[in-house]
This record gives sequence, C-alpha cells and structure tokens, in this order.
Amino acid sequence: MKIFFAIIIAFLTFSSDINAEKFKFSEAKLCTGKNPFFSGFDSKITLKSSNKILMMSLNNVRGNTRFGYSFSHVNILATGGVQRNAPWLGPEVDFKWKNISTLHWFGWIFGQEGFPKWENPSFFFALNAIYFNFGNISLSHTILHKGEEKSNNMPGLSFQKSINKYFTWTIGADYSLKNKSPLFNLGIKFVPPLTPSKKLPKFM
Repeated sequence: MKIFFAIIIAFLTFSSDINAEKFKFSEAKLCTGKNPFFSGFDSKITLKSSNKILMMSLNNVRGNTRFGYSFSHVNILATGGVQRNAPWLGPEVDFKWKNISTLHWFGWIFGQEGFPKWENPSFFFALNAIYFNFGNISLSHTILHKGEEKSNNMPGLSFQKSINKYFTWTIGADYSLKNKSPLFNLGIKFVPPLTPSKKLPKFM
C-alpha cells in the first residue's frame, strides 16, 4: 500500500498547481484509425499557460489527463486516466532538440482493464518513441511494453498538410513488428488564431 499512497500523493501534489494560472486554448485534434496511442475515434484538447501544459484525451474506451511544466527543450508531466473502467497514473517526459523529439511515458494501473481494484498498483505500460521531423514529413519509431506482454516495436511515417491557417490534416502509417500488421490513421488539427483582435479564451 505504500506505493499506492506515494503515487496518489505525488500526482495530487503535482496537479494541484492547475488552478494557479489561467490556461488558454492551444489546439484540438480529432483522429481515427490506429496508431501506438489509440484505436478507433480519438479526440485531444491542449491548453497552455506561460510555462505549463494541460492535455485531455478521450475515446470510447479510455480517457486521460496530462498536466505539467513545459520548457524550451523538455516537458515534465503527471498523467492519469481510466482505461476500460480501471484507473491508472504515471509520469511522462518529452524532449525536443531541433528536428528530433522523444517521448517517454509510463503508467501503473489499479487492478486490470475492466476489473478495477483499489490495491497496490501494478505495471501497466511503458511507451518510448523517437521522432525525426523533416518539414511536413515525420519518421518515428515507437516501443510499447504493456503489462506482461512482449514489447511491440512500431516504425512509422506520417505526412501533414495545411488546409488553411487554422486547420491541418495528417495521414500516418505505423507497422507492428510484433503482430506483423500495419496501423493506419487519419487526423485533423485546429489551431486558433493568435491575432490581438482575437484573443484566446481563458480556462479555469
């Protein structure tokens, strides 16, 4: 039970700072298909303040919130959510340098997917990814380790194109080396205007 309370206290302490600042709407995404992060229809909203970031994602089987500090080359986030009715918590650290970025995300779940239990949490997932961005094209490699399953290596390629100054669409394909099957996805992103006459709405 010590691990249980340690994770809860750390998450609440880190997240208690959400109310300290006004957040502004940064972007919204809608995606469908499959990739290392989701399957089916998925939505995500991002809010930002001067040095903090808040992301909320939702689809038909899971929802999660990621909150933390954003610096010039690194994001440090506390994350948590519900996966098939089972709650989970964990940290995330992202790095970015020039056209290269990495993501390192970990989670511990209370019970199992579909069978929640308020007991000492068990390892849920470890997701590590690296991205190489070249203009509209991004190359990636993701390693997903979930529970006691064998790690899944997934190289990927995505292409994005601006529709206008507010909307961008993305098409991507990853390949699961574990399952020997492709994963295709399609998404659209909305970024609000940043002109003085159209200030971003404030939240919280």
